[in-house]
Amino acid sequence: MLVIALMAAAPFCASCKRSSIVKIASLVSFEGRIDMTMTTPGAAAMPSAMSYEVKGAKARIEIDAFGTPFVTVTDMSAQKSWTFDATTHTYTELDQSAKGSVPAATKSAARATNTGRHDTIAGYACDVWAIDDPTAMRAELCMASGMHMISLGALGPFSMFASTSDAWSEVMSKGFPLRIELIDRSSGPFAKIEATRISKTSIPDSEFEVPAGYTKRSI
Repeated sequence: MLVIALMAAAPFCASCKRSSIVKIASLVSFEGRIDMTMTTPGAAAMPSAMSYEVKGAKARIEIDAFGTPFVTVTDMSAQKSWTFDATTHTYTELDQSAKGSVPAATKSAARATNTGRHDTIAGYACDVWAIDDPTAMRAELCMASGMHMISLGALGPFSMFASTSDAWSEVMSKGFPLRIELIDRSSGPFAKIEATRISKTSIPDSEFEVPAGYTKRSI
């Protein structure tokens, strides 16, 4: 499923006004919400909305994919993650510390390159990195260097990218992907996820807990 596959974040350009860009260093201890939109090209394509909430070692990702909600919470201090089904009021739990729960990084032909290009997304500066793999799609990511995925643990929402190859791991270590673009070598742009708003705000602890009335089910 495309939506799930897309999961798994100081000014750099000379022409940018220094006062118009939030300093990336302020994201180091970031607590708040990042709203994102996921799109695919084509007349029939409809954008999907995603919100990403961060508080300390906890992260919550919520996707509205064509009207179907998908919520996952990861608590790195507890080494656990939960996926909630709002339709059945059930949830599954994954022990991130268990052997085999996280795929080991594998060698690949992919190569990571800093393109030297920069952008400003939702008020934050980011560096554009490219990942080229002759056996897969090309990818471009705009990385905000102040909030590293590693600080949230390698098991965050974008961990599936970081665990697929050395190139993805290298790029994900550079910061948070404010934009991810997947580009098919033959047909062009395939999919894009991009931050639309970044809000520094207090997130209640209840956002990272199993909702009342939900029952656990086996994976």
